[in-house]
Amino acid sequence: EFELVGRAGAKCAPSGYPLQVLGLITGLRAFRYYPSRKRRDRGDTFRKMRTRKPKEPAEKVDWIERYRDGRILGPICSGMIVFGLEEFKGAYIIQHLDKLEALLDKKDRGEISIEEFGQAMAPFMFYSLSDSIRICVFFENYMKAILMSERMIVHQFASERLKPLGKRQSKRPIVNRYFVKCHIEPREISEQTIGMGTMLNNKYQEIIKLPEDVLAIVREINSSRNELHFRPSIAGEYGRSTIADLRRLNEFAEPWVKKAVEASRDCRV
Repeated sequence: EFELVGRAGAKCAPSGYPLQVLGLITGLRAFRYYPSRKRRDRGDTFRKMRTRKPKEPAEKVDWIERYRDGRILGPICSGMIVFGLEEFKGAYIIQHLDKLEALLDKKDRGEISIEEFGQAMAPFMFYSLSDSIRICVFFENYMKAILMSERMIVHQFASERLKPLGKRQSKRPIVNRYFVKCHIEPREISEQTIGMGTMLNNKYQEIIKLPEDVLAIVREINSSRNELHFRPSIAGEYGRSTIADLRRLNEFAEPWVKKAVEASRDCRV
């Protein structure tokens, strides 16, 4: 288990991220984002039609070194969770669960017409797909962070000779001592990581240990996030079930929000 810690005396999120990464969670002035002059003047840049130099190829990250060094790995893990929290808390349905429940209550009591109910529900339907993606981002990042903190490899393998190890990785976690055991070089580590579906299987969950009720909800959301709707319907009793499920996910995420806020306060100057 790792802690969300910030660099001493640095205006940063726990992983060294800018403080504004917590803006949507805390609403604190210190975390507000102020666009740069360059961004504000983007329109002028386009009007001038400047020709930019091609970007230099990005230097390949040595993930093997990062896995081995806890001083590097810890901030990476905490940063992943912080980013996931921002996405989770930014989901429209998470921000408006009380409003959704009140709408269903009014509908059940006959205090709102079908037309009015439909209009009020429109934003929930509009954001349904992006909300399911935001929720999955948090749990995907959370599970990867837990695995990495337990010294498991979440990055896929890029070389032909490591294909058998990659097949094994798709079924069960691979501990990072295989870097040495298989004489793996940095160039053989892909920038791509294992998928969320893989981390939701039973072998991975033996390490991640999501609560059973949370696991069932996340599995359902993950299986439906590529569909047109977050749920086939969020009206009636099915809507009540949706609200209960999302409140449970929010309850799971809330302690991590508190840890992130506390860590960010510790690194403020």
